[in-house]
Amino acid sequence: WMDIVTNGLLLREDDVREMMKPENPTILLISIDGARKETFEYIRDRAKWERLLEVIAMVRRIREEMKPGPHFVWGLDFVAVRDNIAELLELIPMAAEWGMEFLIVIEMGDWVQNRDFFHEQALRFYPELVGATTAIPPAELQGDPFVFAVACGLLKATDRSISIIIRY
Repeated sequence: WMDIVTNGLLLREDDVREMMKPENPTILLISIDGARKETFEYIRDRAKWERLLEVIAMVRRIREEMKPGPHFVWGLDFVAVRDNIAELLELIPMAAEWGMEFLIVIEMGDWVQNRDFFHEQALRFYPELVGATTAIPPAELQGDPFVFAVACGLLKATDRSISIIIRY
């Protein structure tokens, strides 16, 4: 399997078609750190919400046309931070409507390059903002201060289910 993690903004139609061929089993993970244009463009500096929506629509269209089956799966990658955590529950039905198979929620890692931004945004400093997810300090993780927990692994979003995968 080939794992591709991307903001999606440079994906071209021929790239996506290649990913969907049976001989190229692919997991495509598109990074999206907001359910709203303003949040997405603030967190993903220089990214454009409209372009992201175009890419998602293109992948959906090609997927419906090529019907790649189980050798192509795709989903979203959401890095939960102070300025976007309130949008997580909005993003779940959007992901389901877009045909995503999963949504990975990741807590912001320790950024040594920009400590100010890290301290301003990382949820480990704002556990009261987590809301629908719960920040739990797990003793067994030794050094990883928080893990996200969701009440159940599958949430019903619109008319189909979407898997919520929690990474830490």
